[in-house]
Amino acid sequence: MTLVKTLKEAPVTRDGEADICIPAPGFDHAVKDPVQDAIKISSRTRLVIVEGNYTLLKQDPWDQIAEMCDERLVMVISIAWRVGTDTLQMVCRRACGHGS
Repeated sequence: MTLVKTLKEAPVTRDGEADICIPAPGFDHAVKDPVQDAIKISSRTRLVIVEGNYTLLKQDPWDQIAEMCDERLVMVISIAWRVGTDTLQMVCRRACGHGS
C-alpha cells in the first residue's frame, strides 16, 4: 500500500527536471519470493499497472487499492489466449475501450 501511495504522491517530472526513481519490489519466480527494490519506477512513467489477485480482496489493506488507483480493470483472458494472439488483442482492446 505504501508503494501505491508513494506513486500517487510523487511529482511528475518534465523535460529539464531531475528524474526521481521510486523503488518497487519485484518477484523472483525461481525462488518464489519477492525481491525488495528490484524495480525502479521513473517519475516520468505515465502508466503503472498494479496487478495480482490480492488487489481484489475485500479485506484490509487490499480493499483500499481501488480508492487509490485511477482505474480498475478485471481481465479474463484464459480462453482468448488459447484461440490466438489476434483474438487476445481484440479482447484487450475492447476491455480498454479502444474499439475492435
